[in-house]
Amino acid sequence: MNKNRFRRVFSQRLGMLVAVAENVKSHCSSPGESTGLNVPSRSIVMVSFMTTIAVSLLALSPSSAVAQSLPTNGQVRAGQASIAQPNGNTMMVNQGSQRAVIDWNTFNVGQGKTVQFNQPNARAQALNRVVGGVPSTIQGSLLANGQVLIQNANGVLFSKGSVVNVGSLLATTKAIDANGFMAGGPLSLSSTGTSAGVVNDGSIQAQGFVVLMGDQVRNTGAISTAKGGQVALAAGDSATVALPNGQGISLTLTNASANALVENSGSILAQDGNVLLTARGKDTLLDTVINLSGVVRAGTVVADAGNTGDLAVTGKIDASDLSAGAVGGTVVLAGDRVGLFGNGSVDVSGDAAGGNVVMGGDSLNRIGGTQAAGMMSGVNFANYTQVDSGASIKADSVHGNGGFVETSGHRLDVAGKVSAAGGGNGQGGQWLIDPTDVTISSLPDSNYGGAVTGGFDGGSNTTANVQNTSINNALNAGTDVTITTAREGLQNPFSARGLFAARATTLQTCCGAGHRF
Repeated sequence: MNKNRFRRVFSQRLGMLVAVAENVKSHCSSPGESTGLNVPSRSIVMVSFMTTIAVSLLALSPSSAVAQSLPTNGQVRAGQASIAQPNGNTMMVNQGSQRAVIDWNTFNVGQGKTVQFNQPNARAQALNRVVGGVPSTIQGSLLANGQVLIQNANGVLFSKGSVVNVGSLLATTKAIDANGFMAGGPLSLSSTGTSAGVVNDGSIQAQGFVVLMGDQVRNTGAISTAKGGQVALAAGDSATVALPNGQGISLTLTNASANALVENSGSILAQDGNVLLTARGKDTLLDTVINLSGVVRAGTVVADAGNTGDLAVTGKIDASDLSAGAVGGTVVLAGDRVGLFGNGSVDVSGDAAGGNVVMGGDSLNRIGGTQAAGMMSGVNFANYTQVDSGASIKADSVHGNGGFVETSGHRLDVAGKVSAAGGGNGQGGQWLIDPTDVTISSLPDSNYGGAVTGGFDGGSNTTANVQNTSINNALNAGTDVTITTAREGLQNPFSARGLFAARATTLQTCCGAGHRF
């Protein structure tokens, strides 16, 4: 066995997928149950979020990490701006042009200190490039009425207790060309050759958008926007970002990072807006991981780990809207291996109609034409998709038709609760189960060894399993269930065992060739 090889397992204690040595054993668990690791916590191989210098800062508690009080040696390189320091606690940047570029030796804000940007309007942009070779630590207040961009190749940390209140914010470790920025077109965020990350442990509030982009991105604090705002957490080596000009932001990762990681254990709120969590990795060891153990609330939520990445959801994704006449939102969970673990939940319920949940694939092109479609370049069909017994997906309607839920994957294990029930005079929605092969059993995880402990690994099994109780519950709640197989020509593509409860709604099954059983 190669001592330098690793595998990925799910840690209940950490609430995330982690890399461990190939020969490390994990605790046994009941089917569909999240598991801790039978190794000391310090032996877990974790992805660093910053460079070595930044890690030394993060090793300190947020309250004890020492940052220089205020930014130093600011030089205006383009546009019009002036820098003033009226007292020892405050720095003012007065911007006269619609765009300005300022180079800083350091860009830190100490506890009790304030940096304030006074800009011509909410769409005015100030690009702050940090060239001194050390990460930026924001412990105090960063205020602006317009858009503030912070670029530091060595990392950006918003510490616990920090307050950011701006029109919009972009913080990145990638290089931003000043000429391209001043021209006003889409921004090209390019590699600097340094692996570093962006971390928010504090409070970020914006009227428009919040974009955090690096090789690794983590939010343990609170990120919120005004109604209709946008939040993007992105991990990759390079990207193209089109900032809004009366329309939404567009972010496309154009190159992959080693050990790309996006993690949200805090809260993200973009009421009636959208949230994008995306990562692209270079290799297959720990190439892409998205861990969502916190809370995400928005009208549209897309979590996209690419065609080789892992997506683990143990927290809450809420795109519901129960206000009078409202329709539920859209949630897309995409990656090579996609899991809704523990008590994780997705809710796209609506008053007038339920929304859409697409997990592991988009077989019926349900997101075509939606806001989600513009946030990603297609939905990869997952190799492994899992919904734990304690997890839930809800696309109900209070007064109208139920929504749509798809759980797809070449290997599929669904033991949780799925509902797309209609309300009032509305009709029930649809749950599409779309694996390569499927087995429905009265036994939990029958013929499937891919519990969380093994990181979805089904071993030699090529058959997916869906518990009949999960289907019964959905049917009895008013949700139609359709089961298809993804490919033609497979032996025994559909197998059902055990009795289903009597119901008024329907269970449909068909194989890839379109035949009805």
